Amino acid sequence: MALKKTRPVTNYNGNGNGAERVFEHNLVKMGMPVLGIILLSIVSWLFTTVLDQDEIIQQHTIHLEHLHKSEEYIKYELKELDKTVTNIRIHVGKMSAH
Repeated sequence: MALKKTRPVTNYNGNGNGAERVFEHNLVKMGMPVLGIILLSIVSWLFTTVLDQDEIIQQHTIHLEHLHKSEEYIKYELKELDKTVTNIRIHVGKMSAH
């Protein structure tokens, strides 16, 4: 005759043993590792997403700095072009007046 494994009988009289009953349940025993894996994967995904977004933001910041520098250079060039065009107009006006 084979001996059966038995677990000790505990008195579940409601004195704080409710949590023990829940954690002894087979579905909870199987579900906890799955829940842990799911939580780890979500946290990993969030972490990588935040790092990717941070890198994209840094790239956009660099591009904006370059755009501001280009804008200042173009403003300077347009002022110089405006001066040149004004001087040409003055010169043409003097030539046509004589």
